[in-house]
Amino acid sequence: MTRPSDRARTRPAIILVAILVGMLVLLYIPYPFHPTSPIARSLLNVLHLPFFIAVTLCLLGLLRWILRIPFPAALWWAGGASVLVAGGSELLQPSFGRDVSWIDFINNLSGTAIAIAGVALIRRKTMPRAICVVAATGIGLVVAAAEPARIAEALRFQHERLPVLGDFEHDWERQLWRAQGMPKGKASIVGEHATSGSAALRIDSRSEWGGVNLVSDGLDWSGFEKLRFDLFNDGDPFELGVRIDHSDGLQFSGAIPLKKGGNDCRVPFSAFGETVEFDSVVRLVLHTGKSATRRTFFLDNVRVE
Repeated sequence: MTRPSDRARTRPAIILVAILVGMLVLLYIPYPFHPTSPIARSLLNVLHLPFFIAVTLCLLGLLRWILRIPFPAALWWAGGASVLVAGGSELLQPSFGRDVSWIDFINNLSGTAIAIAGVALIRRKTMPRAICVVAATGIGLVVAAAEPARIAEALRFQHERLPVLGDFEHDWERQLWRAQGMPKGKASIVGEHATSGSAALRIDSRSEWGGVNLVSDGLDWSGFEKLRFDLFNDGDPFELGVRIDHSDGLQFSGAIPLKKGGNDCRVPFSAFGETVEFDSVVRLVLHTGKSATRRTFFLDNVRVE
């Protein structure tokens, strides 16, 4: 016969299991909306911190209510399980249409640390632990806010340097030029095949729609006539897709043929239509299309003219 104390434990345990399963599912569902602002997208990453506070607390509750593990051991087990979820979820996300992010992982760990320290404080009610909680929370918030702050600074430099979109001589450009594709390739600043200054962007594409994209909070290209860039193709000739996204949701796509070796690429805006206005560009995408062939190319001196 079920004792009243067992029934009292069963209901909250079921609720916690349902909440935890629902939260874990959310880790693998692609975002239902995609804000155009890079800052807004980076602020979404900050949500990982409170999310993993909740995950850790749910795990702790389950260990205490279902397995009836003593508090000190349950606290350690909950922290360890949360860390495994934090890392495992990031490694598995590419299989579900999302990207691996070290920033997300760090925010996940910060949330776990804050939850563990907070519970220890409530349990013990001592000043040293209170200091630990405040310190853990402060460090977590600083780490979480670091990426939005870096992106905001990069966007400011980007507006100041227009019509240059990328010459890859500055570290802040890494914040705005990123590899794409699923699985994502790699984009790195190197000293090879530079045509402006001493550095270029090397793109290693390894999937369909692989390549690189430049994000912005709305660049005004309305006074210019074409997009121009230098590209060194390290392999066989292929056709490079070019996509320009407007802040109102419009997308303009085209393609240019690339030969092996150096290419002086020019994309006239008139090719997208005589009435098209590029007054608020939020993304430039250079991609390999549906081809999943592994390709390596070098990009430099990207500008509008």
